[in-house]
Amino acid sequence: MADKLSYEELEQRVRQLDKEVVELKRSEEDLRSLAKNAPGPIITVDRDGIIRDINQTVAGLEIEKVVGTSHYDYAPPEYHKVMKESVEQVFKTGKSVSYEIAGVGPEESTSWYVTRLGPVKRGGEVVGVTIMPVDITERKRLENELSESEERYRAIFEGAAEGIVVADVKTRKFLYVNPAICRMLGYTEKELVRMGVDDIHPQEALESVISEFEAQAKGDKVLAQGIPCLRKDGMTIYTNVNTTHMVIDGKECNVGFFADVTEHILAEEALRDSEEKWRSLTENSVDFIMTLECDGTLLFVNRTPPGVTREEVIGTSIFDHFPEKFKQVLRESINRVVETGEPDRHYIEYTSPDGITRHFEGRPAPIIHSGRVAAITINATDITEQKLAEQALRERETSLEIQADELQEVNTALRVLLRQRDKDKTELEEKVFLNVRELVMPHVEKLKKSTLDARQNGYLRVLESNLSEIISPFAHRLSSKYSTLTPTEIQMAFLIRDGRSTKEIADLLNLSGRTVESHRQSIRMKMGIKNTKANLRSHLLSM
Repeated sequence: MADKLSYEELEQRVRQLDKEVVELKRSEEDLRSLAKNAPGPIITVDRDGIIRDINQTVAGLEIEKVVGTSHYDYAPPEYHKVMKESVEQVFKTGKSVSYEIAGVGPEESTSWYVTRLGPVKRGGEVVGVTIMPVDITERKRLENELSESEERYRAIFEGAAEGIVVADVKTRKFLYVNPAICRMLGYTEKELVRMGVDDIHPQEALESVISEFEAQAKGDKVLAQGIPCLRKDGMTIYTNVNTTHMVIDGKECNVGFFADVTEHILAEEALRDSEEKWRSLTENSVDFIMTLECDGTLLFVNRTPPGVTREEVIGTSIFDHFPEKFKQVLRESINRVVETGEPDRHYIEYTSPDGITRHFEGRPAPIIHSGRVAAITINATDITEQKLAEQALRERETSLEIQADELQEVNTALRVLLRQRDKDKTELEEKVFLNVRELVMPHVEKLKKSTLDARQNGYLRVLESNLSEIISPFAHRLSSKYSTLTPTEIQMAFLIRDGRSTKEIADLLNLSGRTVESHRQSIRMKMGIKNTKANLRSHLLSM
């Protein structure tokens, strides 16, 4: 059994205990004062989550009514599980934990809290849990606003039609790119963020591009136009780059907004080429080419007559440059083009200041804009030479008509003469026939009755035969159809037709038999029956 303490020792122990109690009360008061004046509530709960102590509550709640209630009652049901698991974890491990929840705020509003839980120990055993929620509603609001703002800007960044590139000014490397620039250049986002300004432009344009980049970084320029960019597939496109300078992630950056203007630039180049070709064609055209408003005001002329300058006619009315008798023709032609939208044609005369009159064929045509005739273009061709040629042709035609009439009269006279010639020929033939028959043939008959030798009789028969042929139509037909026959061949043809043999013909004409045969072959050839089986006498008889 332990020794009993003496009175002095007991008294000393009591004084020591009193001192400790005073210090403990002082410490408790300090802690209560600290807890009371803490910026947020400090809650002590047991294992079941029942509130055993609380230093302060939100407006509208009294401490007395809160103590003894469950701290789960002051948070939405979706947080009860994490709250309970956190309390159990502190009891189990004796270590602090934290979580973030929404709970009841001032005037029953919803507030956000980051809640820290710590153990309350006695004799090394956890007997309770202190819960210290810190109101982070304002921070949460700011975070939400920042998140929403980031989402909005990210949506704008990601959904922008223009390509956007964030480039480090110092290194010219890309930090961020949006999908539009990826589509524009044909690269993925991962590929582009490993690249830089030097990688997306043609080598020959790089010096100029870097100069533009640096000028934009200094704020000297905002817009760079017609910048060539090299796509991944090797194709060159053209962009307008609008740049703003800002600090992002602690780095000075150029934020470039790329607009693809390739089609516009190519269209401008094509338009310039077209304009140059058009101007070259109009300047060198032999036609007068004019553009005018629908009321006739001249806007353009490619050339002017001698003694007149372009400056003198541009802005004037086309009607002021033509005689009164042609103004109406010109006006009606232009009005038809305006009303129908179809090309027209007219003919007018123009007298230049030097007094020379020229003829023109005008071909007005519409210039359509927004579905209506906005202006007129006229091609005027100088047809003076054509007109003079037409006039000369008309005069020539008149002359030819007169000559034709005269020739008609001559032809009529010739026909009369030919008819008279035919009549005279017939009369002559008749006279020859009558003279031969009446004056010659009777003497031939007398010779036949006279005493003649055989040779003389042969000559007489030939003479009689030839005279008969002269007055017969066979001679005429033979000489007209076969004009190449010689007189001897014609004479021989008569004898052959009469059935004379080669020997007889030779005796009568005093020729050799070979010569007669030669003439026979010549006659056959000229009559087209050589090398055929046709009988020469039969052929002659058929004529």
